[in-house]
Amino acid sequence: MPITKENVIIQFSDVPNQRTGNVYPLEILEQIAAKGVKARMGELRTGKPGDVAETQNLAGLGVINIANASHQVSDLRVVDGALVGTVTTLETTKGEELEKLLNDPEKEVTFALRGFGDMTPERQITMFEMVTVDAVDVSA
Repeated sequence: MPITKENVIIQFSDVPNQRTGNVYPLEILEQIAAKGVKARMGELRTGKPGDVAETQNLAGLGVINIANASHQVSDLRVVDGALVGTVTTLETTKGEELEKLLNDPEKEVTFALRGFGDMTPERQITMFEMVTVDAVDVSA
């Protein structure tokens, strides 16, 4: 049975991202939220070093394999300097895996932006196009 979690923090503004060290200014997060994305599918990933999605093909992403999707993100908005949204697991094999992780008190799942754009040498994001929001098992 799908799980829905509201007000899930996806990215804090103006602090290094825990996986990549990228810094998303509040203005960039506001732009992401303002695009009015109604829903995005996401994948379940591990938090192991090196498990960062390849980005060279993201701009041409046109087909989503629903069997690999674990969740849907909707209602993106900025609250207290953080990009938040509503996450609902899907009735797929990966969705069931994510539900087990979310229900396991010994597991820690976070959510992370995936997309493409530009950044400074200091890893400050200056332009960003979101493709999806990944669920990340950081306890792996």
